[in-house]
Amino acid sequence: MTAEQHAATANLVQIAGVLLEHGGWVTTQGLAERTGIHRDTCRRILAEGARAGWFAHAEDDGGDRWSLGPELPRIGLAWLQKMTERACALKAEFDTITNSMAPRARGDA
Repeated sequence: MTAEQHAATANLVQIAGVLLEHGGWVTTQGLAERTGIHRDTCRRILAEGARAGWFAHAEDDGGDRWSLGPELPRIGLAWLQKMTERACALKAEFDTITNSMAPRARGDA
C-alpha cells in the first residue's frame, strides 16, 4: 500500500467519525471544515461510500448533505452478534470447566 492509500483510509474513517458524532445530516462543506479534508476529496470519498451504503446522500437548496448510511450499522450489529455468540461460547466452556473442578457431595448412607 502507498502512503496515499493510507491517507484515503484515514480520511474515510475521519469523515465517518464526524458523521457519527454529529448524528444527523452534514453538508460537504461542513465535513470539509470539520475534518480539514479538501471539499472535492470529501465529495469523492462520500460518493464512493454512498455507493457502498456507508453514507446516505440528500440534495436540497443548501447543497449536498450526508449522513451515515445503512451499511455501517448493519456491520456493527453483525459484529456485536458475533461477539455475543463468542462470549456465550466462552461462558459455556468456563462453566463446564469450573463445574468439573467443583467438589462433589458424597451421599454417605
